[in-house]
Amino acid sequence: MKNNFSRRDFLKVAGVGLGAMAFKPFDFETLYTPKRLPQFPASEIIGRVLGMTDVRNRPSNDPLQATAVTTFYDDNLIEWGREVIGNAVGLTNQKFLETPQGYIWASRVQPTKKFTQYSHYRNDSRAARVLGGGNRSLY
Repeated sequence: MKNNFSRRDFLKVAGVGLGAMAFKPFDFETLYTPKRLPQFPASEIIGRVLGMTDVRNRPSNDPLQATAVTTFYDDNLIEWGREVIGNAVGLTNQKFLETPQGYIWASRVQPTKKFTQYSHYRNDSRAARVLGGGNRSLY
């Protein structure tokens, strides 16, 4: 068996590869088309998930009372509905957040307020000192 790969062997393999591409050319348009961004939550207060957490169908972390509907991961943005007192077994904070998907334990969600670009300059003098738009933390 031959151990070294000569220049002639390289040209043969490259020629076969380019010849194969002639039958099925590569579509470069798919690389340059922009990907669609996910829909931004429409709520006034947006919650940012701080770790992997389960969304439950009832405000409880007890598996006998509530089942996990889905799972949210780090930095997901969710709509902040209302705070509900639930049954968090073994935990000090008993608050849950109601979202369209279900209930999330409130200690796993950071509240943020949605600002549009430059709209906060007219409303809040403290926010006017911060340049740019985007999300700002409430606390």
